[in-house]
Amino acid sequence: MKHLRIDLREIPDSGLRLTGTIPQDIFDVGDEHLRPASALTYDCELSITGETLLVIGDFEASFELECARCGTPFVYRLRLHGHTIEEELENTAILDLTNTLREDILLALPAYPHCDEGPDARPCPAAERFDTSDHFIPISAEGRETQKSNGNVWDALNDLKKDSE
Repeated sequence: MKHLRIDLREIPDSGLRLTGTIPQDIFDVGDEHLRPASALTYDCELSITGETLLVIGDFEASFELECARCGTPFVYRLRLHGHTIEEELENTAILDLTNTLREDILLALPAYPHCDEGPDARPCPAAERFDTSDHFIPISAEGRETQKSNGNVWDALNDLKKDSE
């Protein structure tokens, strides 16, 4: 497994630019709904400011996710543009940023992915099967009055509680 290890002694005062790839096995999370589909590519600038290593760059990887709506697997390309990592420098000459970068990428993935969202979006086969806010019809003034005349919602709940006792 290749890592993103930084030899701090090789970073000049003007900074250092790094580009490359890290194999996809760093993302092995053991989840059948989240599978890495590509290596992680990076293009970043490194500089040391005081006691901190500052990394600013673009990071990209693709994952095969399962659509939360239709259950179909799809490829989701995640790109962190201008992403910043700050690491405190300790008494070490070599700093490994692999785990920090891995966590940042995994946390940026959508919690409920939809195949019709993202940079490579496609029409979701289940999109028309569910009502959306586009189909929302507000209650008319007459309907609100009917609800008010039927009593307070809390009263109805209290009545249910009394019935069960």
